Amino acid sequence: MKGAKVVLGGLHVFFREAEAAGHADALLVGEAEKVWDRLLDDFLDGRLERRYQAESPHDLSGLPRPRLDLLNHRAYSFANVMETGRGCPHHCQYCSVTAYWGNRYRFRPIPEVVEEMAAMPPGVVTFVDDNIFGNPARARELLLAIKPLGRRWQAQSDLRVARDPELLRLAVESGCEWLFIGLESTDPENLKAVGKRELNLAGEFSSSLTALRRAGIKIFGSFILGMDHDDVSVFARTVRFCIENKLEGANFYIFTPYPGTPLFDQMESAGRLLHRDWSKYDSNHVVFRPQRMTPEELMRGYLWTYRNFYSFGSIWKRVLRPRRDLGPVLASNLGRRMNYRRFAEGCRD
Repeated sequence: MKGAKVVLGGLHVFFREAEAAGHADALLVGEAEKVWDRLLDDFLDGRLERRYQAESPHDLSGLPRPRLDLLNHRAYSFANVMETGRGCPHHCQYCSVTAYWGNRYRFRPIPEVVEEMAAMPPGVVTFVDDNIFGNPARARELLLAIKPLGRRWQAQSDLRVARDPELLRLAVESGCEWLFIGLESTDPENLKAVGKRELNLAGEFSSSLTALRRAGIKIFGSFILGMDHDDVSVFARTVRFCIENKLEGANFYIFTPYPGTPLFDQMESAGRLLHRDWSKYDSNHVVFRPQRMTPEELMRGYLWTYRNFYSFGSIWKRVLRPRRDLGPVLASNLGRRMNYRRFAEGCRD
């Protein structure tokens, strides 16, 4: 609406502040909690400043609860969302999480997490932490505290839980149903190159995934295609790995150098960026020159991977076995298959 005041915040503002300043009346740089009230007061008083930034990160105590009762829950796949901490203990080259959250791994007081979780509407709770098991000792404390609630939950994680029998047992007993796990690549050289060598041991993937599956946890894998040690064989190899390990679901992403990451700086210095149309920096478009294939080959292979992972044959091999949750898992896979054409059109735009 003409004449409306525009306030911008988020990752792009944090990492590209000078660029963002030309598109807003005010910028909110970094976390909002400590400055949001002042920004609103200034707006209502007609004295909005150009820039707002907290002097220090929030300690995460006493965070206001989101008004989930205002949501139309039918419009969301997961409406019961909450965070228990911010940040990640790792420094992956392609990820902006650690830098954005102040290079610190911070946690909410566990009693506040329990209180908020208990008050949520019925249904699965989704933890939006970047890595729910990033600090195993704190994770154990959290799982023991939420176990009496009897709530089902899902979260993002690395594979360390599969290598820790006690942590895995507590996860299951506290209600864990799904884990979204960033496996990223089955090539050890790729993992080493982006800083995930110690975190993701490719040689242990199958045994770790088997441990999770036997414990009753469903896995939604995450894979990055087009990394510097990938050639055109990566697409078939990745789909084969997913089928052999019976992943209930997966997302695939194109290797993307996001502004603010070490990967972006490396590719910019090497002249490998194709453009700076930020609308295409979404992990569904090729915005750089791959090392071992052409941009066109990467896009074709990316779409091939999605199509084949969600093919009827793949679904049959991965999902169709005696299980209590066959209905929802099958529906999720078929929904992705049915949405493929629209997804592919968006990637080609």
